[in-house]
Amino acid sequence: EYEERQTDDPTEGKRNEILSYQVVAVTDDGNWCEVIFHVRDNHRMSLSEIIDETRRVLNIKPSALRGTEVRVLTHYGVAEWAALRDREELAPILQLIRKVPVTLGAQPVQLRMNNRPVKLKLSVADTQLLAPDTKKSLGALGEVVGIEKVKLPEGAISRMGALRDENRLLFEEYGITDSRITLAYYLKMGEVARDELGLEKMPLTTGAMSVATFVNSMKEKEYLRMFGLKKERAYRRTTIVPCEGRAMVEPLFAQAYAGGLNNATPGEVRPDEGRVVVDIDFTSAYPTAAAQLPILDWSGKDREDAEYDMIPAKDGGVAVGVTCSLVDFVFPRGTRRPCIPIRHGKFGLIYPRKGRGFVTGPELRQARSKGARISVVREERVPHAATRKLKRARLAFAPFLGRMVEKRNTFPKGTIENETYKLINNAFYGKQAQGLRPRTITSFDSSVTLEESRITCAPYATMITGIVRAALIDLQDAIEEIGGIVHSATTDGCAASFPIPADQVETLDDIPGFWEAALRKPGIAAMRQGLLNMGRPPIPLELKAIGDSCEIWKTRGYIIRREGRIVHSGKAGHQLSPEDLAEHSRADEIGSWTMRSLAGAQKIYTGKVLDLVKLESPRKVNLDFDFKLIPDGANGYRPPETLEEFLEWREAAETVRRSDRRATE
Repeated sequence: EYEERQTDDPTEGKRNEILSYQVVAVTDDGNWCEVIFHVRDNHRMSLSEIIDETRRVLNIKPSALRGTEVRVLTHYGVAEWAALRDREELAPILQLIRKVPVTLGAQPVQLRMNNRPVKLKLSVADTQLLAPDTKKSLGALGEVVGIEKVKLPEGAISRMGALRDENRLLFEEYGITDSRITLAYYLKMGEVARDELGLEKMPLTTGAMSVATFVNSMKEKEYLRMFGLKKERAYRRTTIVPCEGRAMVEPLFAQAYAGGLNNATPGEVRPDEGRVVVDIDFTSAYPTAAAQLPILDWSGKDREDAEYDMIPAKDGGVAVGVTCSLVDFVFPRGTRRPCIPIRHGKFGLIYPRKGRGFVTGPELRQARSKGARISVVREERVPHAATRKLKRARLAFAPFLGRMVEKRNTFPKGTIENETYKLINNAFYGKQAQGLRPRTITSFDSSVTLEESRITCAPYATMITGIVRAALIDLQDAIEEIGGIVHSATTDGCAASFPIPADQVETLDDIPGFWEAALRKPGIAAMRQGLLNMGRPPIPLELKAIGDSCEIWKTRGYIIRREGRIVHSGKAGHQLSPEDLAEHSRADEIGSWTMRSLAGAQKIYTGKVLDLVKLESPRKVNLDFDFKLIPDGANGYRPPETLEEFLEWREAAETVRRSDRRATE
């Protein structure tokens, strides 16, 4: 526990006065203890001191620790690391993962015990890396393991020193309970990893847990065959490398890999218009897209025989052909929604009427259905590995993802098992794309390039995002075909309105013609099939919010209201309330806000800040339109003719913004 204070020297900023260190320690043979070290005058303990004093309480001799592993568990361990006197000496063995310091395996260290050096192995893990996105706080993890976080009086968290002096028992119970929650959650996750998932080793992150669970679900030969890998012996060691067939096609797929579709049309729907505003999402979009992919034939033979369309698969499933192309394209004039993206390093995906772009099979099929003229510059098609008898495709990931859903449903919602199986499916796609784009991770004095995971595969990752983008284009087209208006589209869903009173809509079934229009679209029908492939209910879309009005400012920036109450919002990266954003959106000039964040370990290590303290920095309220769609002069919007036209609009908008005025059409 610590208390943030301003230093005497204003130029140094803030630092923390350490008040106590709390430890809950458990040995392999079941001995345990709880220790609180109270410190005064900002004395800082070293990790050696903490381990040494804790082993004394446990009555362990220093010699008994020699060569053994000591595992240190934290929750958002930047706080613990920053509070140590020897934090800089520990930095070389630590790696920052999602800004949290951990070790990649047990690291040899030399600690002092009884004033003598003892060599042992130290590993550091963090429960925040093993928590669901919706349960990152210790309080949320406490609910999962049945330990309630201690509640403090209002304002006590900013004056912990006074609390210790006034009510030491409450202070101690608060601190030690956090340690109990951290240990209990980690041990419970360890049980789930061992007993439910069959893992021999506890992974560091949920993503690593997803990969390990998948790879362990099959034999090594099957895993190597599925991902087009082979073992290669060199310099007295065996490495795993792509086979020749995969190496041939991977460069194009890797260049084509891109993220989600995002655009918006600024405007509003007023309550008196009698329209229902809905936010619609695809059901488990990325796992559902992955469930459509077949096991591939990486031999490099008959690549021209792969198909764009859906392929019958074993056991009644259907797979999509794995294809990728670099094309020159021109959509007919007046095309409402071109569907071939061009990736821009700063602005993401742009969808112009004509240009040159990378495209997956489903997107290319969609473009041709819209009448686009296509000239293929380069193309790669990877055939599916057919079954011997029926020559049908075999689904690559649907059986595994379906089993995870089935397992999840055997546990009540909110339980750690239920949450873990959900985490595995949600993290699965991200690990397939890991390392496809060069990314440097700085950890104290070292910089490393993010490595590929064991299931990184450009053809699979590129197809997954392409399938979802094509489905989202189809969803927007379907909405407009039945008289709806699309206001915003974001990655795996969109906000739209229909000429129906809000009180008449409870589900998508209440929007006349919605399902008929949606399921006629190949992309949405494919998402439905992906759910069927996993054995899930074939309902590819779900209603996330219902309102009677909305305000749309920009991509990821909007609010939906019902009877004056905000029911859904996208804050476009601002730490402001939706109400405050609405006020800023009506101003002629660009306002400002203060971003508050905790100092990161890297800034602390390099001396830019002294400790884990709250930082404040001014930001402009950026709610201006992003011009991924161009005003058409008739109160509407059209796609840009070319990427260059989009960039001209952006440059003009940036010129206006530099004068602190809002850019409008």
